[in-house]
Amino acid sequence: MVIDKAARDLRAHWGPALARSEEEWQPNSEIAAATLARILSTPDQPRPAPATPPRWTWVWRIAVGGVSATIAVIATLTMIPNPAPAHDVTPPPLTYHAPEQPVAAAPLLEQIADSTRSTAAGASPGGPDSLVEHLRIVSWNLNSQIDGRRITSAVVPTDTETWLRADNSGRSIRRQGTPIFADADDRRDWKDQRALSRGNTPVAETYPPGGYQRLWAGRPPTEVPQLEKWLREINKGTDESAQTLLAITDLFKERVLDPSERAAVLLVLARLPDLQYAGITTDRADRSGEAFFVTSDVSGLPTRYTLIIDRHTGILLAQEQMLLTDTGRLNVEAPAVVDFDTYVTADWVPDIP
Repeated sequence: MVIDKAARDLRAHWGPALARSEEEWQPNSEIAAATLARILSTPDQPRPAPATPPRWTWVWRIAVGGVSATIAVIATLTMIPNPAPAHDVTPPPLTYHAPEQPVAAAPLLEQIADSTRSTAAGASPGGPDSLVEHLRIVSWNLNSQIDGRRITSAVVPTDTETWLRADNSGRSIRRQGTPIFADADDRRDWKDQRALSRGNTPVAETYPPGGYQRLWAGRPPTEVPQLEKWLREINKGTDESAQTLLAITDLFKERVLDPSERAAVLLVLARLPDLQYAGITTDRADRSGEAFFVTSDVSGLPTRYTLIIDRHTGILLAQEQMLLTDTGRLNVEAPAVVDFDTYVTADWVPDIP
């Protein structure tokens, strides 16, 4: 199947980027490396047959900016008669094991927040100046392009690792995997041919003091009302629940949070009126977590935004965005996972390698 081929290609392209010598890894990185091999190898699951496309179809494209809140769905200005369907290379949705009786999201998050405060995992309150925040995030998103009558789609994976000091100096390494296609025609028609030739070549950047621009200047407040306001300074919009959830995913992309900060974030989540509990799931790095979601059309299409949280430490393990309906406009089958981040590593280390 197409998904099987895409998964094989993803592993083939990512393998060289993830192969490091033992000396290059920080403590616990061997565990992270092992999980990465499983991130994009979720087994295929049966999918419904795609609906027959209408005679005239508006073609849409999801544009994902550097800040999650900038996700927008942009319509083309022309209609394409009977466009050739793009091949579906999206991974199957995760499996959620819901409890027999419905569980309210807020009380469960409050329990996790209590557990988080008492944990010693990652305990370095406030990120002392003597230590370095170390993050590694594997991201995946679906991109589509229009060329005449044909729509081509590609999976674009990235592996980003950062080391940042309190003064915003540090280093980052970004590996963008070669775009993965369902067939040779999509590869041939892809406009960004530079990405095809670049392969897994890492892009490294070094930041002097003050050189790394964080979305938020300081550390997050630990008082819930102040944290709510602080998060919404960046991701503003009409749908406060979705914007707050997206802001939280951005925060975990740029900070290693201590237990008190993580607990405050969980309590902010607990206050979202339309947040729901999906159950226990295993993320694409084979880690078990509690899944919470909101459903919103803030992007222009009905989308489920899901956070997967470690029950004992309150650490964000992963986030996923899944289109629920109207997927014919993107020529993917419902349900369609169009974006995910797997937060592989979040710890403090003594120095920048």
